[in-house]
Amino acid sequence: MPSPYPNHLVSIPNSVVSLKHYFLVHDQRFARTLVYLLILGVLITAVFLGIGLYEYSRFAPKEQARQSKELAARLADVSFQGGQASSKLQQPCLLWQDFANRTEQGKAAEKDDKKRPRQLIVVLDTTGKLQTCENAADFAGCGDHSRVILFQRTGIVSYERPAQRGARATQETYPYTDAAKLDEIRKLIEEKGAKLPVEVEDGKPNFKLQAGKVHVVSSSGGLLVLCDTTEKGLSVEQAKNMAYRENPQLLPPEGLALVGATDTALKYLYEAGTRTLTYKSMAKADAAAVAAWIPATLAQARWEGLKASLPANSLKMLFMVCFQLLLYALICSVAGLVANMALRASLPYTSILTMAVYALTPASLVLPLLIKLVGLSGDWVGVLPFVVGMGYTALATYRTVRELGESPAPSL
Repeated sequence: MPSPYPNHLVSIPNSVVSLKHYFLVHDQRFARTLVYLLILGVLITAVFLGIGLYEYSRFAPKEQARQSKELAARLADVSFQGGQASSKLQQPCLLWQDFANRTEQGKAAEKDDKKRPRQLIVVLDTTGKLQTCENAADFAGCGDHSRVILFQRTGIVSYERPAQRGARATQETYPYTDAAKLDEIRKLIEEKGAKLPVEVEDGKPNFKLQAGKVHVVSSSGGLLVLCDTTEKGLSVEQAKNMAYRENPQLLPPEGLALVGATDTALKYLYEAGTRTLTYKSMAKADAAAVAAWIPATLAQARWEGLKASLPANSLKMLFMVCFQLLLYALICSVAGLVANMALRASLPYTSILTMAVYALTPASLVLPLLIKLVGLSGDWVGVLPFVVGMGYTALATYRTVRELGESPAPSL
């Protein structure tokens, strides 16, 4: 082969439009092939991150405007005068909630709301009963659960998360024959407004709830009470995950706002502190202004978090993309091996794998872009990159064998 080999940047378009290009690179050192794979990974990462940021920049303002409009309608019952908010509504109350991945509004979208986690929750309390966003989260049923009580056939599991970092969590299991502990747990659950999910006779539990599920008995005040009727002996973590899948509204929302008497506080899920709007500091305090501030502040917090995490997330994405490309190349090389055997040629596997890596340019860069532009969807779309990659690899092997004169194959 002539040296030097084609420039990597030239290889990007030529890998799509010219099968002869595969012949020009097939016998290069594999280390050089890995460099091309890294360049391809950087390009794919940059392109799809750019597309994601562009789509977010288009979607975010529309979502913010929709949230402001809906929230303003709910805040119409709240009066803002003299730097004070008041309302005749019974308080505290869950004033408004928005759901993740909600598309067009209407009856069809509202039917699926309970199947999705909540993205933004607004709690109204001008009475001072709820002092913090943490209190508001507990009221909305999505607070941080520092203790989990899990009822199982074999006993009652009590799990408590450590109060300080570095400390160990505590977990104990109590038998149903421990009447004193059972009575203590009963009182604790009843204080949260729930009832014991099991009847105990002669030390044996009799569940009152449907079999084969993890039931949420209570979720309030940092306490999560679950009842496992699956007969699988789930761990606390497994039971929590199953409960969250069945009840996604238990998950903490991205944003939670507490509209109080003198200010509105917003807690962004990925920030330690809260952001506060004081009514006296506003030029005009009214429902529309507060309704605009909450989604705008949430969007600002989200964008700041996105920018801060972008470098680290980009590196993680690059690593995953390169690993995926190498895996795809190994799969696509099977087509080259089949073509090599069918032609009774003797191409080394490193040459076939090199051509498979270059075949990922049309398969993993160009094709996904075309799919996104056209708007194709469905499970079958995920198979197309493999079809294209294996097709290019087989054709490239055919062309390379012909160029080397190892087979009387016709011109391609």
